[in-house]
Amino acid sequence: MKIKCISCRFATIDESASDRNWKAYECGNPESEYHKSLINISENGDKHKRISWSGCDQGERKVKTDASETKNYL
Repeated sequence: MKIKCISCRFATIDESASDRNWKAYECGNPESEYHKSLINISENGDKHKRISWSGCDQGERKVKTDASETKNYL
């Protein structure tokens, strides 16, 4: 099942690629085809404020620590 990058727990801020006015997000999943890719940059190299990539089959949905239904499921 494809998980969108914006909802994936492996999407993390890359401080070394970020600048003062923009946070770079990268894929931290070693099993993903996008591993180490910046996922809030367009194909043209335009910087996006939000994660804009569509996702992959190796993604895992973020789990909110205060979501009691989710905790019970896990």
